[in-house]
Amino acid sequence: DRGETLRAVRDAGADGVVIAAFGVGHVSARLADEVEETVRSGVPVVVSTRTHTGGTLRSTYGFDGSEIDLARRGAVLSGSLDPRKSRILLWTLVAGDVAADEVVGRFESIADPA
Repeated sequence: DRGETLRAVRDAGADGVVIAAFGVGHVSARLADEVEETVRSGVPVVVSTRTHTGGTLRSTYGFDGSEIDLARRGAVLSGSLDPRKSRILLWTLVAGDVAADEVVGRFESIADPA
């Protein structure tokens, strides 16, 4: 994935995006660049895993497109929420006018409660 779909969605005026990523929350390096651009434009990007069980990691892998890299670029890691649940939560937050910079905290409090 070279990020063309994410770029098109961002350019079309999306209010938020959920990516169903590989493994524990990984995407290609080129898609990671587009994730960063999307976040910079004020659009929250949530990364979930498409695997059947488990969630996204937060601090294991550090290569370009890994969960550490995506978090550094401003993406929200969905933790235990799968892509469908992440979409519903993001949709609710956007509809409730929650600021993009508050989305991370809301996901962390719901997906991985302390």
